[in-house]
Amino acid sequence: YTIAFLYESGSLERTKGKDSQYNCGKRQEVKHISARIINGTEALPKHWPWVVAIYDSNDTLVCGGALIHEEYVVTAAHCFV
Repeated sequence: YTIAFLYESGSLERTKGKDSQYNCGKRQEVKHISARIINGTEALPKHWPWVVAIYDSNDTLVCGGALIHEEYVVTAAHCFV
């Protein structure tokens, strides 16, 4: 496997307090699912330096991951099974 660094755009929402519209452990109901990013912005190089892509020997994207140390990537177990 080859690990390549990606510089993708992303967003993180935080909610606090009991007025939050989110319930811990329960995902929000989604009425429409789209494979497209809507109103996204292009990330600048090195803006998300901990995000990695894991490719197989055919250069096919297998999974994503995150650097947790300069030598270690955390990803899902099914990526290597």
